[in-house]
Parts: sequence; structure tokens; C-alpha cells
Amino acid sequence: MLERIAEFSEKFQSSLFDRHGLLGSSGYSVPDIGKLETCTFLDAQAKRVPNVVVEGEADGSNLIVWAPHSPPEKLVRILVTRHVKSALVILGDALTLRPTIRLFNEEQTVILSGGETEVGHAGDMLIDLWERGQTVFFGRGSTSNASRLSLAGAERMIVVGDDCMLADGISLSTHDMHAVIDMKTGQMMNVPGDVILEPHVWLARNVSIAKNVCVGLGSVVAAHSLVNKDVERFTIVGGIPAKTIRRDATWDRTGWVRPNTLNRIKELADAVPQFRWGR
Repeated sequence: MLERIAEFSEKFQSSLFDRHGLLGSSGYSVPDIGKLETCTFLDAQAKRVPNVVVEGEADGSNLIVWAPHSPPEKLVRILVTRHVKSALVILGDALTLRPTIRLFNEEQTVILSGGETEVGHAGDMLIDLWERGQTVFFGRGSTSNASRLSLAGAERMIVVGDDCMLADGISLSTHDMHAVIDMKTGQMMNVPGDVILEPHVWLARNVSIAKNVCVGLGSVVAAHSLVNKDVERFTIVGGIPAKTIRRDATWDRTGWVRPNTLNRIKELADAVPQFRWGR
């Protein structure tokens, strides 16, 4: 067991050093390591982790980290192939999501931070990681009604900050599924790229977020929109492709404006550095 914990700690710490320096910083809360326990996928297959099911050809190099004092409230399904090695799935406390996580390669990391939410959601998610070294991060208090997070391209990331709200029919993707080729050079034109949602972002029904896109803190994406460019903070966008509808606007999880909402969001914006590509 000590050997497993040491392996987990090393893997967890390395996962925090992502290329963007976000995970574990303000607005991208990671679970408290000291309150978590570690087991292998084989342990989960032996039903030693409540509400976690692992299906497929698991081995002892793949780890699940979970909160025994607050296990997942809904079923977490992890599907693996024989190619999966050194995977890490971290399930924070008070996790209300109901994800299906499909792993297909080596050194893939999924961090679902959990946390109490203000508004109950179904929590359905489908997470696909296809290539080596990919990471999915879903921040504390963030919710999903029905979303799909799909990663292709080695070492690509999807990062969803704290307190985001994803409606049903949401797609976050680091790729276009198939290559687009330049006829003159023979080169691939649509190279995979990361997706970043800063904290407190609302994606309305049937929104798609394309690769190399960051949606800024406090922003809203209108229903049935395709976002293929960065969205500034406190901005409402919509359309195909999405265009700016309104600046200096944000949102509340309730159906009305609570007295402290604006102050809380302004404090969050002050605490969270604005994301910049190329860090």
C-alpha cells in the first residue's frame, strides 16, 4: 500500500505541472490529497470502491484516487483497453457527476474535483481520451447535464475551471475527428489543440467548443452555438460561428440575481489570472 501511495503522489504532483500552469491555482481547485485514498483499477473491479465500476483489461499500474469519507454519489464507469497503462483517475469529495470515462492509451489523467453544488444536475458526462499523456480537469462545484469531452492529439488537455455550468448537448473537443489536408504541402491543417474554460462559465444547450479556444471567466455561450475563437471575460456570445452579443455581462445559477453575486464574481476575477496562450 505504501508503494501505491508513493506512486500516486508522484503521478498527482506531475499532473499539476501542466503546460498552462492552471491546475491547483486559484479557480482550478484540486482535491485535498491528505483526505484521499488510492487503489488500483483491479481493486475497483473487485468492488472495493463504492459506485465505481471498471470494465475491460485493467492492470495494477492504473490508479483511482477517491474520498472514502465522501465517495461518488452516482455511478462512475471507467472503460479501459489493454493499451491503458499508468492511468490516473481522481474523484474528489461530494462528487455528483455521473461520468463514463473511456481510456485508450498510456499516461492519461482525469481529475473530477467534486464539491458541493448550488443547483442539482443529472451529472451525465462522456469523457474520451484517445492518445498518450492527455488530461481532463473538471473543477470544483462545476456541473453538467449532458456533455461530451473528447481528446485526440498526444498530451492535449481539456480544462474546466471551478463553478462552471454545462447544459445538455455540450461538446468540448481538442480535435475535428478527421484530418484536413493542404493539397499543396500535404500537411495537416487542423492540428489538435487544448480547450480551456475559465471559472464561472455557462455553456447553454447544444454548445460546441472547438480546439484552441479559451472561454473567459464569467461569460455565457448561447444555445446552439459553435465557438471557434477565444471569448473575453464577462461576455455573451452566440451563433455559428459565435459572435459577441453583449459585453460586461455575467450570470447566476438561480433564476434571479442574488445580492452577493456580483461581488463574489468580481472577487473571483481578481483572484484568477487571465489565461494567455503560450505560457
